[in-house]
Amino acid sequence: MNDTRMFADQIAAGIAQYLPDDGQMECRVVETTKNNNVSRVGLSFHREGSRIGPVIYMEPYREAAADGRPMSEIMDEIAEAVSGSMDRIPLLASMDFGNYETVKEYLSVTLVNRKDNRQMLSQMPQRQIEDLSLILEMKFPMQVGMGSVKVSHALAEHWGVDPDTLFSQAEKNAMKKEPPCLQRLEETLLAIGSGSGTPANLLVQEISVPEKTPSQIYVLSNTSKEKGAAVVAYPGVLEKVDQLFPDGFYILPSSVHELLIVPKSPEMDPKELGNMVRAINQSEVAKEDQLSDRIYTYDREAGRVRQVSESVKQKDTREAAR
Repeated sequence: MNDTRMFADQIAAGIAQYLPDDGQMECRVVETTKNNNVSRVGLSFHREGSRIGPVIYMEPYREAAADGRPMSEIMDEIAEAVSGSMDRIPLLASMDFGNYETVKEYLSVTLVNRKDNRQMLSQMPQRQIEDLSLILEMKFPMQVGMGSVKVSHALAEHWGVDPDTLFSQAEKNAMKKEPPCLQRLEETLLAIGSGSGTPANLLVQEISVPEKTPSQIYVLSNTSKEKGAAVVAYPGVLEKVDQLFPDGFYILPSSVHELLIVPKSPEMDPKELGNMVRAINQSEVAKEDQLSDRIYTYDREAGRVRQVSESVKQKDTREAAR
């Protein structure tokens, strides 16, 4: 953290000459707590007289500098990201965040781990899904990814809107703007590798049972692949997946952005799947993007997600049973 803070101070001291605002842009170093209680260092930019502006996080740029990338290139890239994000600022500046009618169309939902976000969750409306929590965010398109503002109890009370109404509006928005998408993992990886083609979305085709391929794995997310694990809470989504896999299926939390769907079969051992998820989290998924180290299934009779007890580490079994 100290190294990143020092790097951010260095960028802040020299970035002005790369920006097109002739000294009208203000920049300061900020530290933010993100998902799973991860602290990140960023630079907050805003024009004089405005309190709204993008925050550019420094960790990837510090890593690039450590790998030998010239600082001039890094400065140019940061300046480009700032300039692009500033195009969205007039929209945000014109919005009255205290007026629910002004912002309700930007409401959406995000799924997070309850244990790793206890402090944050104590301050906001949520819906519990086993050891996970669905929360409310206002999401705005930026030059890179999405900007977001979490909805706290205080903000909801200021709006005078009850949580059920907020979640209903958020899910409605999410279904429209970030619809659910189920694709074969193999086709998804091929599309990423080739940079072309879009795998078929099995949720919008005529419902039919996929071919019997024990090793077949599917990716469940939204079309933007941004915080797409929340699609498990979209109305009717898991019911559609259940129609595709009448023998049942496991839900593996790849990250907060996507889930893996594994049809149940004698070849699929839930204990081994749980071990696989934990190993991947430890070696390949950034802490900020991790969702859970357990696997889940869909209980069609109850119409809800449930943890698979065999997949839980022995010491966590008591907590999983709560």
